[in-house]
Amino acid sequence: MYVLGINCGRHSTAALLKDGKIIGCVSEERFKRIKNYSGYPDKSIKYLLEYAGIKPWQLDLAALGNFLISKERS
Repeated sequence: MYVLGINCGRHSTAALLKDGKIIGCVSEERFKRIKNYSGYPDKSIKYLLEYAGIKPWQLDLAALGNFLISKERS
């Protein structure tokens, strides 16, 4: 199971987990070269998916701030 965590606030970051273990966590400021970048971490997400060798549709769950986006509807 792949889980993507996204923080769009100050220090925008993305993290990817596989079966509960952290595969990677990246701050967007590394790519944008803007300290304390605030916004959607698109480059971080792209990097993590490429690093893991998966496509976006292979994610089982995405968590965005206080929101939860899942393939399954409760």
